[in-house]
Amino acid sequence: MKCTCPEWDQDPINYLGAYICVGCGKPIKDNKMSIKLGQKVRDTVSGLVGIAVCRAEWLHGCIRIVVQPGVDKDGKVPDSCSVDEPQLEIIDNGLLIKEPEKRKFGPRPDVNQKETPRR
Repeated sequence: MKCTCPEWDQDPINYLGAYICVGCGKPIKDNKMSIKLGQKVRDTVSGLVGIAVCRAEWLHGCIRIVVQPGVDKDGKVPDSCSVDEPQLEIIDNGLLIKEPEKRKFGPRPDVNQKETPRR
């Protein structure tokens, strides 16, 4: 992971969980940290556990994930909470949706043709 700026070619520094270029000071995206929507995550600061339901990427590189906790003891749904991505750790895949199978001919199910009768 390196910055593309011409001023500096050293490794970036890790500042509060985000990688920053020493030369230009800009954040460098780290694809290893990417949390996918539907994964079960834990906030390392508050201990909040829930499902990642929204991802917001702000103008200057801040990536925030909205975490929706599960239903509480009274059966009420608590409010969701927005957390910086580096502050979260992945617990498991939670509700991660599998990619649908690729279809050959559009949205309808592919039809398997019967063999033509031989004469």
